[in-house]
Amino acid sequence: MRMRPLTLACLALAVPSAFADTADSVLGEVSVTAKGYAADELDTPAATLSLSRDQLQRRGAHNVGEALRGEPGLAVFGDSAQGQNPVIRGLKKESVVLLVDGIRLNSAQPAGAIASFMSLPLAERVEVVKGPASVLYGSGALGGAINVRLPQARFEPGVGLDTAVSYDSASRGVRATGVMNAANQDHALMLGASLARIDDYRAPSSVR
Repeated sequence: MRMRPLTLACLALAVPSAFADTADSVLGEVSVTAKGYAADELDTPAATLSLSRDQLQRRGAHNVGEALRGEPGLAVFGDSAQGQNPVIRGLKKESVVLLVDGIRLNSAQPAGAIASFMSLPLAERVEVVKGPASVLYGSGALGGAINVRLPQARFEPGVGLDTAVSYDSASRGVRATGVMNAANQDHALMLGASLARIDDYRAPSSVR
């Protein structure tokens, strides 16, 4: 069959459009904490902050308070060597809800859960909602909400182990974490554990 020039031109125009349809698209940061379901941060009306695992590792943070230090609208209130609790827009822990994988952390203390007990080396992501979030998370979320998301087991055949140990001379603190992932093509298991032993701050002194 002999094609006319007009037919050949139409085919030439159709080829680039086909490649355009299959091109990879880059998605923005996705937040779950602000709306209760996965949504692009640009489509979220609330002021949010998301820190990935790589960002947390670069900051060398051991707890939530250390990770959020210096971010706009956030501060840290320290009541001990280990007690570094986040402050959102001037409101402390009694007005901030802490969650792990969307499950609220409760505390017997009226001041709320202690953020420093959450080990960040085990976290995959930290999401923060700045401002009232009581509609989603109930009372105590006047200042905002912080959600620590843990990693999911990976279906990569084999056994892997990640460990980390650190020492802080100022507080004579020792921290250790370990994450093991074991999987085959049908099943996957991930186990994580952390240990922290913190003492009081030790100030330099010339008296011996």
